Amino acid sequence: MRPIVFKEAGKIMLVYYNPDGTLSRTPTNIVSNIGKVASIAPSVTWNTSNLTDGNSPWDMHFDTTQTGQIVVTMSEFQPKLYAALIGTKTEIKTNKILWAIDEEFTIEADATVTLAHTPKTKGTIVVIGGDGTEFTKAETGPTAGQYTIATNKLTFATDDVGKAVFVTYEWEASDVLNFGLPAKGSRPALHAVVSGLVSSADGVTNYYTNIFIDKCKATGDLASPQMGREPQPWNFTLQVLPPRPGIKPVDYDFAPSVTVYGNGTENGNGTENGNGTENGDGTENGDGE
Repeated sequence: MRPIVFKEAGKIMLVYYNPDGTLSRTPTNIVSNIGKVASIAPSVTWNTSNLTDGNSPWDMHFDTTQTGQIVVTMSEFQPKLYAALIGTKTEIKTNKILWAIDEEFTIEADATVTLAHTPKTKGTIVVIGGDGTEFTKAETGPTAGQYTIATNKLTFATDDVGKAVFVTYEWEASDVLNFGLPAKGSRPALHAVVSGLVSSADGVTNYYTNIFIDKCKATGDLASPQMGREPQPWNFTLQVLPPRPGIKPVDYDFAPSVTVYGNGTENGNGTENGNGTENGDGTENGDGE
């Protein structure tokens, strides 16, 4: 195998272990489609112990322990990936109450504003004017400083037209993807697989690569992307754990791909002789046979 260079970040999937500790790479256990990966950086640290040799200027060094980790930097955030890292799974919930906070409006000429959602029946709704004054709910015919509500439309008094208002309220959503930080308990170990495409240093040969991490856990800070006007990356670190008996902690595989001469073939067009045949005319011997 030639020396290689990594020309792309690669991709990663996580796999939940079964409750009995066995590994089944089934659709229900696999966490894939995790979003755009910016980089994947595996590393190994060897820890040593030193003893002084009184007859030599060189200390003696003994390998004691080793640690491995993979730092993954993501350009996109995938909730099911984050859920797996913190030790839980996502689920779909229906009829869940959410909050809309400080929807900002200027009261229209017809004395109304239209909310993004329909507030929950008998739910909390707070309407604050731009000057900090709270508007109160009226049953009918609002006067200055009051409003009425019908579905997702608020109606104000004509005296309040043109004023700024901020509306905070509860609303009911369906098909909500949900996960939460576990209240207690330790996170289970995960299995991880990294895939990628690398090239020989001379650019002649491609290799498909897989890195198998038998058991690992997210370690250190696990912060989701910073919320702001500019999209931000985020990262996580997978700490390699002791593997199952008879399994390597980390296993690297490289499978040769096609030879590259400009278009991924030996002769530039996917054939040995340039036209899909051995003799250049669609036959083996030049006469159709």
